[in-house]
Amino acid sequence: MIEWVFLDVGSVIYNDAPQTYAVFRHYFDAIRRVQPDYSFNQLLADREQLVRQQQIWVLHKIASRWLPKEEVDRLYWDLREELLPKFDNVHLPMVGLAETLGDLRREYRLGVIANQPAECRASLDRRGMLELFEIVGISEELNLFKPDPELYRWAIERSGVDPARAVMIGDRIDNDVLPARSLGMRTILYRSDPRREWNPADAEAQAFLQSWERTPIFPVGDETNAPDEVAGAMAALPELICSMT
Repeated sequence: MIEWVFLDVGSVIYNDAPQTYAVFRHYFDAIRRVQPDYSFNQLLADREQLVRQQQIWVLHKIASRWLPKEEVDRLYWDLREELLPKFDNVHLPMVGLAETLGDLRREYRLGVIANQPAECRASLDRRGMLELFEIVGISEELNLFKPDPELYRWAIERSGVDPARAVMIGDRIDNDVLPARSLGMRTILYRSDPRREWNPADAEAQAFLQSWERTPIFPVGDETNAPDEVAGAMAALPELICSMT
């Protein structure tokens, strides 16, 4: 029987498609300053091609075609400084989140295990969600980062629960399912539809979402390492967890 439910933040508690789009725009704007004929659609096509080639850090690689290394390296830190004050604006609560957290809280104890900046805690607090979670494991605060199982071990040790009585809900096999399962936790892979969660009017944002549908932004991981369950909507989680024995 499950006693504890741990949730990821990005693409589980929060829809971070607006943030990811802002990242793409930031890199695109930097490239356009030196390559004015380069289009946003070309950036999306280049990204998809590199992902199909199993490449990582693809935006860095694309930007490195035209920008010096020191400028490419600086893009991350400039972007972080720009986006942290806008954290709530680019992280939107998932559709049905409040109702689902309420349902889960009545049956289980809740926690967070997430690769996020420290600002994430303040955001959860501003939205009245922090009090729902008894354990909040945020990577930047702990200096432990997924897929390191030690981040999960930290949460399990503080809960005092047998790992087999805890479930991790995350959107990636490599970062969530595998490290949680290595400790004996149960796992649910959460796959939300970014277009259902965020429907911007901007044409380039729509093109970005279409690109995401064709080629996932974040690697899911090797699906032969299957989770216990897969969910595509918040409302499905309580029943899935209840069915775990």
